[in-house]
Amino acid sequence: MNDNVNVTLNGNMNGNVNVTVNGNMNDNVNVTVTGNMNDNVNVTLNGNLNDNVNVTVNGNMNDNVNVTVNGNMNDNVNVNMNDNVNVTLNGNMNGNVNVTVNGNMNDNVNVTVTGNMNDNVNVTLNGNLNDNVNVTVNGNMNDNVNVTVNGNMNDNVNVTLNGNLNDNVNVTVNGNMNDNVNVTVNGNMNDNVNVNMNDNVNVTLNGNMNDNVNVTLNGNMNDNVNGTLNGNMNDIVNGTLNGNLNDNVNVTVNGNMNDNVNW
Repeated sequence: MNDNVNVTLNGNMNGNVNVTVNGNMNDNVNVTVTGNMNDNVNVTLNGNLNDNVNVTVNGNMNDNVNVTVNGNMNDNVNVNMNDNVNVTLNGNMNGNVNVTVNGNMNDNVNVTVTGNMNDNVNVTLNGNLNDNVNVTVNGNMNDNVNVTVNGNMNDNVNVTLNGNLNDNVNVTVNGNMNDNVNVTVNGNMNDNVNVNMNDNVNVTLNGNMNDNVNVTLNGNMNDNVNGTLNGNMNDIVNGTLNGNLNDNVNVTVNGNMNDNVNW
């Protein structure tokens, strides 16, 4: 497909909906699935995508929605989902990667971004998440990596960043978390790492932090708050805990701190 690929599905899908786009897409690829899907919706894009890739799934999805984008994306990749979602992006992203999940997620939401991201990676989850939310970003991020989780999380929220982060890494979790929130940042962070949490939280930073590491915990922590920093911190490490802490607060800083460590 050398120019535009537009795939639109509207209505009620009682069984399986599979959309596959293979080849080289030089301009725009738009995939839209709208309506009630009672079983499975699988959207797969393979090949080299030189400009824009837009995948939108709207409606009520009672079972599984799987979106996979494989290949080299030179500009923008946008994936918008409204229900139970598995989103996987593999390959090299030279421009922007935006993943947005809106709505009520009753089971599992898995977002995986793998490869080299030269500019921006934005992952946003909005709504009520009743079970598990897993966000994983693997690879080299040269500019900005933003992960935001908004809403009520009744069970587990896991955010993992692996690789080399050359500029800014921002992880924000807002809302009521009734069980566990785990945020892990592994690798070398050359500039800023910001982790903001509002409830029950486990924050782990592993690797070398060359400039600023800011960890802020705001809200009511009913059970455990664990903050662990491992590695070499060459400049400033700031940790702030605000709110009511009813049980345990554990803060551990391991490694060599060459300048300031503030908790």
